[in-house]
Amino acid sequence: PESLRTLHYSCDQDDLTAFAGMPLFMQWSYALGLADWLAGVPVVQERSDVRYSPGKKCEVLILGFVAGLERVAHFDDVKDDPGLCAAVGLERLPDQSTFSRFFAAANAATVAYLEAANHRFSRSSLASLKRQSRLLVDIDTRDMAVYGKQEGTVASPRKDGDRIYTFEIATLRNSRDMLLGDLMAGATHPAPLFRQRLETLLEQLAPLTDELVLSADAAWAADYVMRAIEAADADPEVPCRCRYAMRAQMSARLKHAIAALPEDTWVRYDEVHEVAELSHRFTE
Repeated sequence: PESLRTLHYSCDQDDLTAFAGMPLFMQWSYALGLADWLAGVPVVQERSDVRYSPGKKCEVLILGFVAGLERVAHFDDVKDDPGLCAAVGLERLPDQSTFSRFFAAANAATVAYLEAANHRFSRSSLASLKRQSRLLVDIDTRDMAVYGKQEGTVASPRKDGDRIYTFEIATLRNSRDMLLGDLMAGATHPAPLFRQRLETLLEQLAPLTDELVLSADAAWAADYVMRAIEAADADPEVPCRCRYAMRAQMSARLKHAIAALPEDTWVRYDEVHEVAELSHRFTE
């Protein structure tokens, strides 16, 4: 709204430090109910940590990263900051050791709970009175070399034997909001996960838009990904048409095959494009 763009606020307390605006952000996060979304995180806490609920710890983490802290260790520098403490209603913020114990106690059930909460929150936060005509989602994968703690990593022949994880993430292109994500052991190929990814993204976003465009990198170029899209298109339970296009490098052999197509095989697709069909085998 225009009124928000011109909103000005000032602080009259000297002890609010550089994070003076955080209470404004935290009021907004309270309204979203972030701590409530995460209140039931299944993690066993040590007796010394029970004064901070799992939901509150997650809320403080969000606060810290939004405030510009880049590492959990940096919470030790601001754990007594009066502005940050006031923003979350605590006398003192959790320190690094408290967060480290919290992360160490996490297991597969913890991760599954957080992922499900993220999906529910995404559906809730994306609900809008104004329906979007098109939403674009980027699905990217990246190999990440690991040099310290290496549990779950696998040496990759593609990376000269380096021990790596494969990180896969789906985000809304305009806002970079994270919708899905996985940290997979070693050089795991993500393509077998595509049907699950497609169904989850459709569940989250299909009711909110007229057209959902998924843009995936080359790691998803596999025949069973194409079959999954075609199966979704044929599935009466999926309330939309599912189509795909693949972008490939234009080799001389492919150019020649396209040029050889007869004129009467081309069909108008929209105001700009025509399409035709040919069989072609890629060697890479």
